[in-house]
Amino acid sequence: MAIGGKCQRLALTVSSTMWRLPTYAVYPRLWMLLHLQERSRINTNNRSKLKVHHPGGSRPFVWHRKEVARPKGGTPTAIDLYSKTHHKKNGEGWVSDVARENYEKMVDIQSQSTIESGAPKDVDIFTQVLGKKIWLCERDLELVRELEAAKATIEELKSRQSEYDNLKNQQEECRRHRGKFKSNFNYLRHNLHNEIRR
Repeated sequence: MAIGGKCQRLALTVSSTMWRLPTYAVYPRLWMLLHLQERSRINTNNRSKLKVHHPGGSRPFVWHRKEVARPKGGTPTAIDLYSKTHHKKNGEGWVSDVARENYEKMVDIQSQSTIESGAPKDVDIFTQVLGKKIWLCERDLELVRELEAAKATIEELKSRQSEYDNLKNQQEECRRHRGKFKSNFNYLRHNLHNEIRR
């Protein structure tokens, strides 16, 4: 019988009597397994490269986005999501000064852009402050841009539809007035003919 996945290989390297031992005796033996040491070293190295940590845990950002959207009732912006995921869990402030500075930069850019004519999208502000990430994030940002473009198109179509409805209502109003005018004109013409005949 061939040995397949990691679990089966791990079961062969760890003796079955090991699981009967107390927990404090099991952990040092597990630590001695080389692949766990290597994974720990890689994770430590990856965490040291991060500039800003967030207390969001392993939950995906989609979950955090839904949590931010619940009290407000709308779709949160990227800046709102950044604020949510970079505050301490107990609510005592920011995770780090770098996170606070990044948020302040985003808010400043957003407030300046609302004063000026062309307002950049939230994703553009986000990437301007934090920079572009790996290809996966770039792909996600492209999807967000496409969604925002579709949203803008939908808004434009809604405004055109309301404009069309207004014009249609005006046309109906004009038809009613024309009908009233025509009936009044016919009434006056009929009365004029009757007066001429007398």
